[in-house]
Amino acid sequence: MDAQNQKQNAAGFLPHFEIPVHVLDDLCSRFVINIPKEERSDLIRIFFHIELAYWFYLDFYCAEHPVLKTCGIKDFSGQIFKHCPSLSGHAQDVEKIMGDLKSYKMSVPTYGAIMLDPDMKYCLLVQGFYTKASWGFPEGKINAEEGPEDCAVREVLEETGFDVKDLLKPDKYLEHQWNGQLTRLYIINGVPLSTKFQPHTQKEIKSLHWFPIDALPTHKKDLTSKMQLNMNPNCFFMAIPFVKSLRKWIDNKNTQQEAQRPKYQILNRNGTIAGKPRSLATQFDTGAFPGGQDQWMSKSSGRSRLCPDAWKNFKFDVEPILDCLPSYRRSLA
Repeated sequence: MDAQNQKQNAAGFLPHFEIPVHVLDDLCSRFVINIPKEERSDLIRIFFHIELAYWFYLDFYCAEHPVLKTCGIKDFSGQIFKHCPSLSGHAQDVEKIMGDLKSYKMSVPTYGAIMLDPDMKYCLLVQGFYTKASWGFPEGKINAEEGPEDCAVREVLEETGFDVKDLLKPDKYLEHQWNGQLTRLYIINGVPLSTKFQPHTQKEIKSLHWFPIDALPTHKKDLTSKMQLNMNPNCFFMAIPFVKSLRKWIDNKNTQQEAQRPKYQILNRNGTIAGKPRSLATQFDTGAFPGGQDQWMSKSSGRSRLCPDAWKNFKFDVEPILDCLPSYRRSLA
């Protein structure tokens, strides 16, 4: 083992693939060297910039140069820390820093959206690039000095390519706490099923798919998805906490829409509602007409004055109507 590998092994770090020096130089100059002065003393803040460098490496270097291999964030960070002079003194602490970063991230709220079709029967779920079968709603962590709604719009745009800014209502959302971390998802209904989605970030979202809401599980032992989609409940563990609340929200929304829909009733000549027994029928308010019932009902004939006598002379002009029917014209041919 050469001196370089001995040093790496002593630090508890031995990369699976060594990133070329010229690539590390470029990544450090892009993302690390010019870190704002107020963040240079905070290793967690520095790690955020290293994460950006990591995604840049995967999205551009690995995608455009097949000779370069992908690696995990731990391997990548270790090589960046060793290569950058200002960070080399902390190379042996990479694993601890990553643990601190994970704890910090768990305290940062995330925001996103639940996108529904116009009939509110389907919702859009996304699948992460490096996860085998995990589906969830598009969401992500809020940036410094960023509002919740702005964060949700940005994350959804990055992960789906769809701009929900004009559809987002600040008071329409569902929330859940994950081990102390807040996740808020704004409900966006009215997204057409025919929408073409295209993530803006590379190697972050592998798939997007509309799922029937009734087929999603509400807990980890719910076999609804297994029976209807042939997918285990664990495939939706990120979505599960929201499914039950989402169904309730949709039920309430449908009830409100039904209550607001105009009601129409057909009245009999005597003012009763058609199709109901006379004893249960709601009587037409004849008092609404000047003169009461005599004003709209003839005592002699019982015929409604709302039906003018002119209708007695009404007739159809049959020939022009029949001429419009193709079958009739063919019979005359």
